[in-house]
Amino acid sequence: MTQKIRRKLKTMFPEKNESFLDSFQSLCFAMTIIITIIFVATHLVINFVLTPKGIELENLSQEKNYLVENNRELGQEIARIKSVSIIKEITGEQMSLNPDADSKIIYISNESIVAGL
Repeated sequence: MTQKIRRKLKTMFPEKNESFLDSFQSLCFAMTIIITIIFVATHLVINFVLTPKGIELENLSQEKNYLVENNRELGQEIARIKSVSIIKEITGEQMSLNPDADSKIIYISNESIVAGL
């Protein structure tokens, strides 16, 4: 407050005014300190909780990316292995199994017929 207002208040309330102003300033200062401490404490608690969660989220994101890439590679490998042309190539080149032109496979769907061993 300005000096003019203080002087005016002192003349109106000589003793009560000075103690009221001092107590009001002390109260404002105390409230400011308390609010600052609460704000800092809240900020520290939030950071304490969120920092590990952020690290965990980053690790899980990296693991997800690795698994997605691994899944894509495995899908390509399964498609390659299941390919009929690859099976024919493997049997023809690596195992030396060439299909005979005379041999044919006949499928009979009758449950009463049993193959003899």
